[in-house]
Amino acid sequence: MKNLIFDTAVNNDEVVFKFNYKRVKREIYFRSKNLNNKNLGEVATCVFLPLAMKLNKSLHIDKPVSKNLAISADKIQQILSTWSQSMSMIDLSVNSLKESKRGKKTASFFSCGVDSFDTLLRNIKNIDVLVYVEGYDVWPHEVSYLKMMRQKI
Repeated sequence: MKNLIFDTAVNNDEVVFKFNYKRVKREIYFRSKNLNNKNLGEVATCVFLPLAMKLNKSLHIDKPVSKNLAISADKIQQILSTWSQSMSMIDLSVNSLKESKRGKKTASFFSCGVDSFDTLLRNIKNIDVLVYVEGYDVWPHEVSYLKMMRQKI
């Protein structure tokens, strides 16, 4: 089994991962005002693990990865492989582990749907922050609906 090969470029407020997929050069990028090299291992693992599984290629991450993510990688692969028959368990290796720092707050993803309301109501005393991601359940071009959702949330 060959490795999935990718390059990483970090510029001020952008991280770009470059790789070949089906003999075509591809890029995945992230933009943020708070980018740094500290979490690139986790980001690369989350981006490339499903792709490596789909291509049945081993994955090597050369940036530090949290101990929790490295330990959980097999379980994550088991879950992903049950979602799609085309995803295979692969070998994942990392250069180094870093200790995870637990945050002091608890967040929950929130879509205003039945499941997220149930999670919120059952855990209201433990949830400090709700995370709403535009584009998961409302198309970005639905401007008036998004505006209403922002006001309600």
